[in-house]
Amino acid sequence: SGGGTRVAAALHTVAEIRPLGVFSVEASESTQVQGAFNTITLKMLFTATVPVGSRLFVSDIPPNQSPSDTLFLSGSGKSHFSYSTDVLLPGSAFWYESGRTVLMTVVREIPPTQITIQFVLRNNAQAQTYPPLTVYVLDGVIVHGPSSPVVPTFNARTGVVFEHALLVEGTRSVGAVNPILAVFRANGPMPAGTVLHIAGLLGSETNSSAELELFGQQAATFGGRGVWDAAAGTLRLTVSGGSKIT
Repeated sequence: SGGGTRVAAALHTVAEIRPLGVFSVEASESTQVQGAFNTITLKMLFTATVPVGSRLFVSDIPPNQSPSDTLFLSGSGKSHFSYSTDVLLPGSAFWYESGRTVLMTVVREIPPTQITIQFVLRNNAQAQTYPPLTVYVLDGVIVHGPSSPVVPTFNARTGVVFEHALLVEGTRSVGAVNPILAVFRANGPMPAGTVLHIAGLLGSETNSSAELELFGQQAATFGGRGVWDAAAGTLRLTVSGGSKIT
Protein backbone atom coordinates (compact mmCIF):
# COMPACT_ATOMS: atom_id res chain seq x y z
CA SER A 1 0.00 0.00 0.00
CA GLY A 2 0.78 3.73 -0.26
CA GLY A 3 4.43 4.75 0.74
CA GLY A 4 5.22 1.59 2.72
CA THR A 5 8.37 -0.40 2.12
CA ARG A 6 7.85 -3.70 0.36
CA VAL A 7 9.92 -6.60 1.77
CA ALA A 8 10.44 -9.66 -0.38
CA ALA A 9 10.13 -12.97 1.45
CA ALA A 10 13.15 -15.23 1.25
CA LEU A 11 12.70 -19.01 0.98
CA HIS A 12 15.38 -21.15 2.65
CA THR A 13 15.57 -24.85 1.85
CA VAL A 14 17.38 -27.11 4.28
CA ALA A 15 18.58 -30.32 2.71
CA GLU A 16 18.19 -33.44 4.81
CA ILE A 17 21.40 -35.37 5.37
CA ARG A 18 20.66 -39.04 5.85
CA PRO A 19 23.09 -41.55 7.31
CA LEU A 20 24.51 -43.36 4.32
CA GLY A 21 27.29 -45.42 5.72
CA VAL A 22 27.42 -48.69 7.52
CA PHE A 23 24.03 -50.10 8.42
CA SER A 24 25.37 -53.08 10.33
CA VAL A 25 28.73 -54.61 11.09
CA GLU A 26 29.76 -58.03 12.32
CA ALA A 27 33.32 -58.45 13.52
CA SER A 28 35.29 -61.50 14.56
CA GLU A 29 38.90 -62.30 15.40
CA SER A 30 40.94 -65.45 14.77
CA THR A 31 42.78 -65.69 18.10
CA GLN A 32 43.11 -64.19 21.57
CA VAL A 33 46.60 -65.60 22.11
CA GLN A 34 49.01 -62.95 23.40
CA GLY A 35 51.58 -61.89 20.79
CA ALA A 36 49.93 -63.86 17.99
CA PHE A 37 48.92 -62.52 14.58
CA ASN A 38 45.18 -61.86 14.66
CA THR A 39 42.96 -61.90 11.56
CA ILE A 40 40.07 -59.45 11.95
CA THR A 41 37.03 -60.17 9.77
CA LEU A 42 34.44 -57.43 9.13
CA LYS A 43 31.10 -58.15 7.45
CA MET A 44 29.53 -54.82 6.54
CA LEU A 45 26.06 -54.17 5.15
CA PHE A 46 25.74 -50.81 3.35
CA THR A 47 22.33 -49.16 3.00
CA ALA A 48 23.29 -46.86 0.13
CA THR A 49 25.97 -46.48 -2.52
CA VAL A 50 29.32 -45.43 -1.09
CA PRO A 51 31.06 -43.23 -3.68
CA VAL A 52 34.70 -43.24 -4.72
CA GLY A 53 36.77 -41.07 -2.40
CA SER A 54 34.85 -42.02 0.72
CA ARG A 55 36.91 -43.25 3.62
CA LEU A 56 36.08 -46.11 5.94
CA PHE A 57 37.55 -46.05 9.44
CA VAL A 58 37.97 -48.93 11.88
CA SER A 59 38.90 -47.33 15.19
CA ASP A 60 39.58 -48.23 18.84
CA ILE A 61 42.37 -50.65 17.92
CA PRO A 62 45.23 -51.24 20.41
CA PRO A 63 48.51 -49.51 19.45
CA ASN A 64 51.81 -51.02 18.30
CA GLN A 65 50.23 -53.79 16.27
CA SER A 66 52.10 -53.58 12.97
CA PRO A 67 55.65 -52.72 11.87
CA SER A 68 54.31 -51.14 8.66
CA ASP A 69 51.70 -48.48 7.91
CA THR A 70 50.43 -50.56 4.97
CA LEU A 71 47.98 -53.39 5.56
CA PHE A 72 46.92 -55.82 2.87
CA LEU A 73 43.26 -56.81 2.76
CA SER A 74 41.56 -60.04 1.84
CA GLY A 75 37.91 -60.98 1.43
CA SER A 76 35.21 -60.30 -1.16
CA GLY A 77 35.30 -56.51 -0.68
CA LYS A 78 39.04 -55.90 -0.77
CA SER A 79 39.13 -54.47 -4.33
CA HIS A 80 36.89 -51.57 -3.27
CA PHE A 81 39.62 -50.11 -1.05
CA SER A 82 43.12 -48.72 -1.34
CA TYR A 83 45.78 -47.21 0.92
CA SER A 84 44.75 -43.77 -0.40
CA THR A 85 43.68 -42.08 -3.62
CA ASP A 86 47.26 -40.82 -4.03
CA VAL A 87 48.70 -44.33 -3.57
CA LEU A 88 46.47 -46.52 -5.72
CA LEU A 89 47.03 -50.01 -4.36
CA PRO A 90 43.73 -51.92 -4.51
CA GLY A 91 43.32 -54.34 -1.64
CA SER A 92 45.31 -52.26 0.84
CA ALA A 93 44.67 -50.03 3.84
CA PHE A 94 46.53 -47.46 5.94
CA TRP A 95 47.41 -48.28 9.56
CA TYR A 96 47.29 -45.02 11.51
CA GLU A 97 49.04 -46.17 14.68
CA SER A 98 48.91 -42.99 16.74
CA GLY A 99 45.18 -42.79 16.07
CA ARG A 100 44.68 -46.53 16.62
CA THR A 101 42.75 -46.64 13.35
CA VAL A 102 42.72 -48.57 10.09
CA LEU A 103 41.80 -46.27 7.18
CA MET A 104 40.50 -47.61 3.87
CA THR A 105 39.83 -45.25 0.95
CA VAL A 106 37.08 -46.29 -1.49
CA VAL A 107 38.54 -46.51 -5.02
CA ARG A 108 35.69 -48.55 -6.51
CA GLU A 109 32.09 -47.60 -5.78
CA ILE A 110 30.34 -49.83 -3.24
CA PRO A 111 26.67 -50.53 -4.07
CA PRO A 112 24.08 -51.19 -1.36
CA THR A 113 25.23 -54.68 -0.43
CA GLN A 114 27.14 -56.73 2.10
CA ILE A 115 30.89 -57.11 1.74
CA THR A 116 33.57 -58.88 3.77
CA ILE A 117 37.11 -57.68 4.40
CA GLN A 118 39.94 -59.03 6.52
CA PHE A 119 43.19 -57.56 7.80
CA VAL A 120 45.90 -58.88 10.12
CA LEU A 121 47.48 -57.14 13.11
CA ARG A 122 49.35 -58.56 16.09
CA ASN A 123 47.88 -58.98 19.56
CA ASN A 124 49.69 -57.37 22.46
CA ALA A 125 52.24 -59.63 24.19
CA GLN A 126 50.58 -58.95 27.55
CA ALA A 127 47.05 -59.70 28.70
CA GLN A 128 44.71 -56.88 27.77
CA THR A 129 41.07 -56.00 27.27
CA TYR A 130 40.00 -53.32 24.80
CA PRO A 131 36.59 -51.86 24.01
CA PRO A 132 34.68 -52.89 20.89
CA LEU A 133 35.85 -51.64 17.50
CA THR A 134 33.93 -48.77 15.90
CA VAL A 135 33.37 -48.66 12.14
CA TYR A 136 32.15 -45.59 10.25
CA VAL A 137 32.33 -43.99 6.81
CA LEU A 138 33.45 -40.44 6.05
CA ASP A 139 32.47 -38.88 2.70
CA GLY A 140 33.96 -35.42 2.31
CA VAL A 141 33.05 -33.61 5.53
CA ILE A 142 29.80 -35.45 6.18
CA VAL A 143 30.03 -38.27 8.68
CA HIS A 144 27.72 -41.16 7.80
CA GLY A 145 27.34 -43.03 11.06
CA PRO A 146 29.11 -43.80 13.21
CA SER A 147 27.73 -47.26 13.54
CA SER A 148 27.24 -48.92 16.86
CA PRO A 149 30.44 -50.46 18.22
CA VAL A 150 30.96 -54.07 17.18
CA VAL A 151 32.18 -57.02 19.23
CA PRO A 152 35.37 -56.64 21.28
CA THR A 153 38.58 -57.66 19.52
CA PHE A 154 42.30 -57.75 20.28
CA ASN A 155 41.53 -58.94 23.79
CA ALA A 156 44.67 -60.99 24.32
CA ARG A 157 43.75 -63.18 27.26
CA THR A 158 45.40 -66.50 26.43
CA GLY A 159 49.06 -67.32 27.07
CA VAL A 160 51.15 -69.52 24.79
CA VAL A 161 50.46 -73.21 25.41
CA PHE A 162 51.25 -76.38 23.48
CA GLU A 163 48.40 -77.70 21.39
CA HIS A 164 50.43 -80.74 20.41
CA ALA A 165 53.51 -82.36 21.99
CA LEU A 166 55.01 -85.77 21.27
CA LEU A 167 58.19 -87.53 22.42
CA VAL A 168 59.39 -90.65 20.63
CA GLU A 169 62.46 -92.66 21.65
CA GLY A 170 64.61 -94.52 19.12
CA THR A 171 65.47 -97.61 21.17
CA ARG A 172 64.85 -99.36 24.49
CA SER A 173 68.04 -101.42 24.40
CA VAL A 174 70.00 -101.30 27.66
CA GLY A 175 73.20 -99.21 27.38
CA ALA A 176 72.41 -98.03 23.83
CA VAL A 177 72.46 -94.44 22.59
CA ASN A 178 68.82 -93.40 22.45
CA PRO A 179 67.84 -90.68 19.95
CA ILE A 180 64.79 -88.77 21.23
CA LEU A 181 62.44 -87.13 18.73
CA ALA A 182 60.43 -84.18 20.08
CA VAL A 183 57.51 -82.85 18.05
CA PHE A 184 55.48 -79.93 19.36
CA ARG A 185 53.20 -77.13 18.16
CA ALA A 186 52.32 -74.02 20.16
CA ASN A 187 49.19 -71.90 19.89
CA GLY A 188 51.21 -68.69 19.51
CA PRO A 189 54.68 -67.25 18.87
CA MET A 190 57.64 -67.87 21.16
CA PRO A 191 60.20 -65.02 20.85
CA ALA A 192 63.94 -65.19 21.44
CA GLY A 193 64.72 -65.97 25.07
CA THR A 194 61.72 -68.26 25.56
CA VAL A 195 62.77 -71.32 27.62
CA LEU A 196 61.24 -74.75 27.00
CA HIS A 197 61.61 -77.64 29.45
CA ILE A 198 61.23 -81.26 28.33
CA ALA A 199 60.72 -83.16 31.57
CA GLY A 200 60.31 -86.79 32.60
CA LEU A 201 63.45 -88.09 30.85
CA LEU A 202 64.46 -90.28 33.80
CA GLY A 203 66.88 -93.22 33.99
CA SER A 204 69.56 -91.90 31.59
CA GLU A 205 73.28 -92.45 32.23
CA THR A 206 74.22 -89.23 30.41
CA ASN A 207 76.23 -86.96 32.74
CA SER A 208 74.35 -84.17 34.50
CA SER A 209 74.73 -80.54 33.42
CA ALA A 210 75.94 -81.59 29.98
CA GLU A 211 75.14 -79.73 26.78
CA LEU A 212 73.44 -82.01 24.30
CA GLU A 213 73.69 -81.44 20.56
CA LEU A 214 70.37 -81.02 18.78
CA PHE A 215 69.40 -82.18 15.31
CA GLY A 216 66.38 -81.62 13.10
CA GLN A 217 64.60 -78.78 11.31
CA GLN A 218 64.39 -76.49 14.36
CA ALA A 219 67.77 -77.29 15.96
CA ALA A 220 69.23 -73.91 14.95
CA THR A 221 66.26 -72.16 16.58
CA PHE A 222 67.66 -73.30 19.92
CA GLY A 223 71.29 -72.63 19.02
CA GLY A 224 71.87 -76.32 18.25
CA ARG A 225 72.29 -77.09 21.96
CA GLY A 226 70.20 -78.02 24.98
CA VAL A 227 71.14 -78.13 28.67
CA TRP A 228 70.67 -81.58 30.22
CA ASP A 229 69.97 -82.17 33.94
CA ALA A 230 70.15 -85.93 34.60
CA ALA A 231 68.99 -85.75 38.22
CA ALA A 232 65.82 -83.91 37.25
CA GLY A 233 65.42 -85.77 33.94
CA THR A 234 64.99 -82.43 32.18
CA LEU A 235 66.30 -80.96 28.92
CA ARG A 236 66.21 -77.14 28.78
CA LEU A 237 65.93 -75.45 25.40
CA THR A 238 66.22 -71.68 24.87
CA VAL A 239 65.04 -69.92 21.72
CA SER A 240 68.23 -68.26 20.47
CA GLY A 241 68.68 -64.56 19.67
CA GLY A 242 67.40 -63.60 16.25
CA SER A 243 65.05 -66.59 16.19
CA LYS A 244 61.37 -66.95 16.86
CA ILE A 245 58.98 -69.88 16.76
CA THR A 246 55.73 -68.93 15.09
